[in-house]
Amino acid sequence: MNDDEAEKLRKEIEGLKEELRKKDNKITELEKEKDRLEKRLRFFEGPHVPSSKQGFKAKSTSLEKTLKKRGAPVGHKGVTRRKPEPTETIPVYQDSCPHCHSTDIEMVGTQNKDIEEIPDPLPIRFIRFLLAIYLCHSCGMESVAKHEACPQKGRFGVTFLALVIFLKIFMRGVMRKVPTFLQTQNGITASAATINNILERVAAAGESEFEAIRDEIRKCSHLSIDETSFSVLGKNWWMWIFHSNDKILVVIRNSRGSSVLEEILGKEWKGFINCDGWSAYGRLINAILQRCWAHLLREAKDCARTVAGIHLQARLTSIFHRAKNFSAEKHTEKERIAEAKKLENETMKLVKYYSKYPELEGICTYIRNGGADWFTAVRYEGIELTNNRAERGLREQVVMRNIMGAMRSAHVHKYEVLCSLFSTWHLNKQDCMSNLKRILSAKLCLS
Repeated sequence: MNDDEAEKLRKEIEGLKEELRKKDNKITELEKEKDRLEKRLRFFEGPHVPSSKQGFKAKSTSLEKTLKKRGAPVGHKGVTRRKPEPTETIPVYQDSCPHCHSTDIEMVGTQNKDIEEIPDPLPIRFIRFLLAIYLCHSCGMESVAKHEACPQKGRFGVTFLALVIFLKIFMRGVMRKVPTFLQTQNGITASAATINNILERVAAAGESEFEAIRDEIRKCSHLSIDETSFSVLGKNWWMWIFHSNDKILVVIRNSRGSSVLEEILGKEWKGFINCDGWSAYGRLINAILQRCWAHLLREAKDCARTVAGIHLQARLTSIFHRAKNFSAEKHTEKERIAEAKKLENETMKLVKYYSKYPELEGICTYIRNGGADWFTAVRYEGIELTNNRAERGLREQVVMRNIMGAMRSAHVHKYEVLCSLFSTWHLNKQDCMSNLKRILSAKLCLS
């Protein structure tokens, strides 16, 4: 090989090396782009993303779901709404045949057609209360008579105030749309600022009932607690929900830490808490925690992308159903403790085995951190394995948050009061409008 051929080969090798370097750089850039896109995709497909925001969910191909009949669950007893008796009868006639337009027609019978209708929008009632003034001959003081439908301040009546709150809180109406509805329905002119002032007044009237709910929550021995982010003045705050069997307390704070739990429950609170495992709950040293299995199973499902992940998900699902079936039955305290220990040991063995897989290290650490808190419902009777109760209670508030977008004022207490009252009434299947009018009459009219 002469020098010219060697130089030619050297240049070819250098060219190939340069091309290889460019491809290596391109691969590195593509890997970085892939990691960046995967992180963005986690906002839409991660285990903590609500189903309403999962726009890229794969369609299920399960044979069971494919063959399942659509409609009510098996065994569900349908209920047909009872038809009310007519309050008005309107005879309907015609003058000619609709087919040939002949007027030579004869009525040979009638056909009933029942409909349910609402009355036309009612005009506003402008009421003047003639409040008698009395002079007491014993103390010499004057007093003004009070009426249960006449607020002592303001120009709007109890029913109107209750309707505004019902539209804004229960029906989740937008602040600027509520005045439009009132104008269309009743011809009442009100601004968004007026609606906000009404919220403040009614919340102040419901303060005592809100405090009563908070006191009852503190006395409860079993709570389900959850929290979600809530934007206030562009900053990330947190909405907390404290759910008992018959009470729901909603508070909004700029913290997700243990200070909120200590404020609401007290540092020495004793009882059971169903929660998602957030570290703040562990600061209540006298509380017994039950970590949410629904969260764990979602994490396991998200990891089921490899053979090891699929096997781990199946094993965890099996343990969950065993714990659930055991908890639903009557057992002695000794049997419960033994079963909980057995399930806990089995779970820790799984963690020890599957932690050798790098892709499962995160979920194994998550399980290990939970420790015995995964099986509190097995050791004690009457505890649920999931925190679904609190999550269901929080769902209504999340919908309102999504509609509002953000709070434009740090004065959030009015929403705490009103959301707590409506959530508690709705939980107990009480008439929200009647309860609200009762409070307004007592606090704004007769107090």
